[in-house]
Amino acid sequence: MGFKEIKVQEEVAANLVPMIDIMFLLLLFFMLNADMSQRDLEDMKPPVANKADQDKPEENSGRITVNVHHSSTDCGQYSVPGEMCINKAHWFISVQGNRYALTESDLGALQKRLSALADANRVKPGDKTSKSERFVLIRGDHLAPYEHIQRSLERIAGAGLYKTQVAVEIEKSSLAK
Repeated sequence: MGFKEIKVQEEVAANLVPMIDIMFLLLLFFMLNADMSQRDLEDMKPPVANKADQDKPEENSGRITVNVHHSSTDCGQYSVPGEMCINKAHWFISVQGNRYALTESDLGALQKRLSALADANRVKPGDKTSKSERFVLIRGDHLAPYEHIQRSLERIAGAGLYKTQVAVEIEKSSLAK
């Protein structure tokens, strides 16, 4: 007597491990990119004005943001209301997450970086001496000595960027009107 071999069909199931690995990699990729996009803005309080034009980010999508900010946690003078820290070692100029101290070498590196950013929109492409069509937004801390804002303006102009805007906070009493 011959026995028939009964074939049992195995249940086929999707292997979820590679899909989970891919999802974790995508999540990591998006988290890192989201963090990098926020590096244009430093934590600071801008100066207060009673009148200013409303910012329209859609018109300035390629705008370069330059931050002049205080960055010393152990400075007692900066934390006192109404006092201004005049120690140059505590102040920085930042562009796209890169910090530049107020030394000649760092300010030279800042101007090179700004010039590289300006190259994409020069009036005469390839000519480093021609003006750029890119806008620059200067965000200065409300307690920043004007000398530091002036240094950033000099480096911005030296890079061929002349379309500048200054960020301010509008007084609450002016908003009520």
